[in-house]
Amino acid sequence: MSLVETPASTGNNGSVMWTAVGLGVVGAAAMFGAFLLSGAAAQLTLVGALACLSALLGLIVWYPNAFVTVSQRGWNRPVANFAYAVPVVLLTAMSFNFHLVRWEGAGLAAAGMGCLAVAGMIWAPRPQPVTTPMSHILLALVFAAGLGWGGVTWLNCLFDDAPGQDFQVAVQEKHASFGRGSHYHLTLAPFGPVEQPVSVTVSYATYAGTSEGGFVCTVLRPGAFGFAWWRIGGC
Repeated sequence: MSLVETPASTGNNGSVMWTAVGLGVVGAAAMFGAFLLSGAAAQLTLVGALACLSALLGLIVWYPNAFVTVSQRGWNRPVANFAYAVPVVLLTAMSFNFHLVRWEGAGLAAAGMGCLAVAGMIWAPRPQPVTTPMSHILLALVFAAGLGWGGVTWLNCLFDDAPGQDFQVAVQEKHASFGRGSHYHLTLAPFGPVEQPVSVTVSYATYAGTSEGGFVCTVLRPGAFGFAWWRIGGC
């Protein structure tokens, strides 16, 4: 077990870096497309986004030194790598638009992907020794966990073609928050398998069209992987 060089292949860190940037940009654009589209188009676009991010994770594991820069004092340090982090952060953050009844399935996917990435960082042969092993392991772990969580959640919901069950749900509370943008929240009463009140972020139109003590419609679906989820709509 080693994080040092095994001469399995050669590669240019510069080309790896630009490949990673390209994969990140395409992956982020595809995610927005999947979110805006519907049906088979959304499904196909999502698969393309996840393929890009999986390839990017492979580059992080196989060529970790391409994600390192050298400071003027000669220290090797991990780059912030915003160009690479943004797509998986978007994938994870946007997955919360799909409201899973229970999050254990997504959590297991995140843990599994994280373990695979760490194993790859430890055991994979690579063309160059790793300069900052623990920093690279952390980068790969966080990236893989986000990919596992977001990927499973998106696939579970976008590939769910089963009919939904409609509920009329009481609005217990509503409030708005203003900071970097305006955010509108409703607290919904328990319904169906949702056993506790749940807070959900909604559009201004939905927020303005509801009142405390009123009702909103939700649709409960079983999920393509069996992870039940719901959204506001229906009725």
